[in-house]
Amino acid sequence: MTKKNFAALIFITYFTRGAGVDTLPTEIYSELKLGIHPEMYALSTLVFFTVLIFVILFAINRKKLDGDIL
Repeated sequence: MTKKNFAALIFITYFTRGAGVDTLPTEIYSELKLGIHPEMYALSTLVFFTVLIFVILFAINRKKLDGDIL
């Protein structure tokens, strides 16, 4: 995601979110301005490994459906 697209996402989110609600993009944006806390590093790690596991499982499932075995 480019810097311009991320800024547009933040701009739209500010107008569509409820009062007192912080979405993940607005939380990341505020962390970048103030300095990143360890909780954000932990969250990023969890999101990364969750997506990685899903991609691996998808690839394994696709190979099994195609008849190829690891």
